[in-house]
Amino acid sequence: MRNLFTSGAFWGIFLIILGALLVLRQMFDIHLPIGKIIISLLFIFLGIALLTGSLGPNKSNSSAVFSESEFQFDENTNEYSAIFGQGTLDLRGLTLTENIELKTNAVFGEMRVILDPDVNYLIRSSAAFGSVELPGSKPNSGFGSTNIHSKDFNKQQPHLIIKADAVFGSVVLKH
Repeated sequence: MRNLFTSGAFWGIFLIILGALLVLRQMFDIHLPIGKIIISLLFIFLGIALLTGSLGPNKSNSSAVFSESEFQFDENTNEYSAIFGQGTLDLRGLTLTENIELKTNAVFGEMRVILDPDVNYLIRSSAAFGSVELPGSKPNSGFGSTNIHSKDFNKQQPHLIIKADAVFGSVVLKH
């Protein structure tokens, strides 16, 4: 989606209104507070953009920004994030034929990952002013990093490698 402020429609409307106000001021000696009118119109335009979805929470298949999202695993996506929002990635039913590396991030938000208990996995987690809760262990809060693996982890078999990072947020990995 194009950025609202780089779109031709925004700048076109802005320049037309500005020109019309200057013409009114010069031709008809009407002294309007042009600056206040422009600021008011910008607020109206931003409000309309938020209501129509042109501006505001980002919704994608791999990140939740100021929103809540449920993600489906996609072979072509290797990073899932929750930024000022909440995201859930459900990995139950995942069948591995090769090693897969995923990265999950929570920045001022919460990222939940639901693991399939039958999948061979290795988790590398780190937290900075946040927490990471790993299956079968206490949450890693504040600062630090922790590595864990599935109960019957076999490096020779295809496995899932998850890098879980939390910065002022939390990542919860569970079965």
